[in-house]
Amino acid sequence: MSVVVETGALVHDIGNPPFGHHGERILNDLAKDIGFEGNAQGLRVLKNIEKKSPDHKGLNLTYRTLASILKYYVPYRKSRKTEKFIYKEDYEEFKKRFKEMDVFVRTIDVQIVDLADEIAYCAHDLEDALASNYFTIDQFVFLLEQKLGEDQTLEDFKGWIQEAKNKAKRSKSNDDYDFYFRRELLSIIVNKFIEDIDIVELNEKDKKKLGTDQDQELGLGHYKKLAGALKKTIFEGVTNSEDIILYENVGTKVLTRLFALFMNEEYNRESFLMPIEYRFEKDDTQSDKKRKVLDYISGMMDTYAIEMYIKHFGTDPFLEKYDAAIFKKGTGKKLIECLAQNFLHK
Repeated sequence: MSVVVETGALVHDIGNPPFGHHGERILNDLAKDIGFEGNAQGLRVLKNIEKKSPDHKGLNLTYRTLASILKYYVPYRKSRKTEKFIYKEDYEEFKKRFKEMDVFVRTIDVQIVDLADEIAYCAHDLEDALASNYFTIDQFVFLLEQKLGEDQTLEDFKGWIQEAKNKAKRSKSNDDYDFYFRRELLSIIVNKFIEDIDIVELNEKDKKKLGTDQDQELGLGHYKKLAGALKKTIFEGVTNSEDIILYENVGTKVLTRLFALFMNEEYNRESFLMPIEYRFEKDDTQSDKKRKVLDYISGMMDTYAIEMYIKHFGTDPFLEKYDAAIFKKGTGKKLIECLAQNFLHK
């Protein structure tokens, strides 16, 4: 069991596209008729795109291993607004397999992976946001109070902060103090949430969202509301920053234009602008072509997507503004400058 859970944890984000969840929304909007979703794409990567052998698609993983990342067992329907889903062909395949094996949807493995992801989001993303100065811990608590009010779990969280501050007092400098405070707070959150794991009841809204008929699952008990508030507050605190807004705007431009380029058969003649494994075949429908373009783009890193943009469209002031913002953060030589040198000055 531990091997399956470890595998699920390692690959659960493998389908995430460039520019994170914003990129996920952009690609889904660009292909509404077939849909795009990170979890669904992760399953597709393991079953179809990555190859263990040149003669077969996918990595030939067991269905239990594949099910360990099956977070949402809901088929995509363009007529219904569903944010989380898997592709229809995968849904039908798993529906058949689950019936044959007489197992429940949302296996114990995926429940553990899902919980680990939620705890990591609350703890590690808070640590990263504090380290990047998106907000101070006092500002974060103020925002959290707006969501939790007088809830007892808020007082618990304040106590964890004080405990982390007390442990960090042994530091020898301000920089050390900030570092050790963040690390101690992360450790406390992770331990408290792990201790809080229990068998919890699922309401009808949860069951519909997850695509399960089960009435109970592993989940956070006392701290479920706190975890939800932490995630939402972190998300709002980070995404409302100027850097992230600029980052997402760049993502919109890069992904939209790359998708249009690769789908345009006048410019992408015989799909030669894409690697051979993603090229269109004679019998491909328009939906097949879109899926291949999505497969190619979603497998890119942010930097590679920008490289492709510069290669085909050149640099522009908008990208340079984004680059200046990143450079200001102290990441070293300007990204766009490096990429432009690679592609425009060979």
